[in-house]
Amino acid sequence: MSDAASIINSIARYSKAEEVGQLVGQYRAYLNGEEIKVEIYHRPTDGHYQYSVDAYVSDDPTRRGFGNGGATIDEALATYHWDKLAG
Repeated sequence: MSDAASIINSIARYSKAEEVGQLVGQYRAYLNGEEIKVEIYHRPTDGHYQYSVDAYVSDDPTRRGFGNGGATIDEALATYHWDKLAG
């Protein structure tokens, strides 16, 4: 078992969390002059929605989108509701 898998298993066991995701990467994008922070997560135990996206406006984290996730990063990004970030 890899170190990441071992950590995920330990988090789930000790926290009693139903689901644990691992951050794949954090990115910055710019929309209408505002910085958007984009985080992509991987859930190794869920085959159908393995990847999910969380994005929000840096200056106002309450402005964020939502999405269903996907089997690939591209699918998760494509189904995310980016329009919710517009000011």
